[in-house]
Amino acid sequence: MNHPIYQKEHSKDLSIIVVATGFSFNKALEYFFKHYGRKFTFIEVGPHDGSVRRVLYELGTMRSEKVVRAGLLSCSHLSRRLLIATLPVRLLLNFVMIICLILGSKEKIHVYIGVSSFYALIGLFLRLFGRAEIVVYYCYDYYPPPKKLGLKTITYGIFHTLDRLVAKYCDAIWNLTQYIADNRKKVVKPRQGQLSIVVPLSTNPMETRARGSYEYDKSSIVYAGQLIENHGIKLIIEAVKEVSNILPYVKLKILGEGPLGRWINDQIKTLGLIHTVEFLGFVDERRFRDILSRCAIGLAPYSSELETFARYTDPSKIKTYLNFGLAVITTKVPSISGYLEKNRAGIIINYDKSELVDAILRLLQEDVLFEYRQNALRLAQRFDYKKIFGEAMSKMEVWLVSGDTTAS
Repeated sequence: MNHPIYQKEHSKDLSIIVVATGFSFNKALEYFFKHYGRKFTFIEVGPHDGSVRRVLYELGTMRSEKVVRAGLLSCSHLSRRLLIATLPVRLLLNFVMIICLILGSKEKIHVYIGVSSFYALIGLFLRLFGRAEIVVYYCYDYYPPPKKLGLKTITYGIFHTLDRLVAKYCDAIWNLTQYIADNRKKVVKPRQGQLSIVVPLSTNPMETRARGSYEYDKSSIVYAGQLIENHGIKLIIEAVKEVSNILPYVKLKILGEGPLGRWINDQIKTLGLIHTVEFLGFVDERRFRDILSRCAIGLAPYSSELETFARYTDPSKIKTYLNFGLAVITTKVPSISGYLEKNRAGIIINYDKSELVDAILRLLQEDVLFEYRQNALRLAQRFDYKKIFGEAMSKMEVWLVSGDTTAS
């Protein structure tokens, strides 16, 4: 292949752009690429407030930052029905805002990385008009077809169509898991010479300050994430009630928002867990890091029966738990469960209350907890953002110079 943008003598003169939603785990991309190559642009789309942030780096130093806001894109106040009904309009506005921010730079884009099918589609548009050379589709979500017809069908249909379109025409695909890569091959024939590799979710560099901290509450358990049934929050409340009957000093902290928020408050009162469960809701990143660094065990009991994206993707909460040195309890649903069990960084259970109770009681034994927390920190290092994205770019380099796709 010997692509002209990737001659070895010019490999550090690359202009790279990453477009991603402003979730905390995408910060790792900004941290890595601002030190990779000569010029780097990071465009971050606010998931709720309708903002689009553009940051320009040169040789690792921030040169400029611009934030554009559009009230029509704010969705924090919208119901689920309105979210779906307004999706096409919001996507179009997002498209226009991002295109304007990119074209305002007038810089030739050597490598464009879109973190989602929609953002990768923008890259294809730019390539069509000669503004981007290599388009990478970083697929971190896979949406299984809904079992029942309903409002979800519209959303899934849009994103499945985008996924197939982008996967067919982009130059390279970064898949979050092998499952995503294998299933896409069943419906999309890859273009000749296309690179397809697995690039798992990395740990967040903003959380590394907590590593090695031993100032934590050995009886403190945490759940951080969406408050929805298929993530196991109901199972957690029921199990913690039983654990508290045996160990009254145990504390559970719940971080997050979702449709079960009111139910959780009701259960805390009904089950007499006011002094056991602390429901904190949504917290900012600084407080989030502080809370997790003081906890001992992280819970992620995904349901094996209800529909959940965790079956197909790489849940960020587990990587977050590991990075803070938390012993993890999860089910067999996420693909990382095998790593946790093999490395004794977590206990894998069935979606069962008694098994969750037993796992919590076992990890609350001081010697067991110490071992699992140490193993969690070691396992987190295997997913360090520099290692994950460094390996991905090394494979990209081999592919662009030689055309070798065997790395996939």
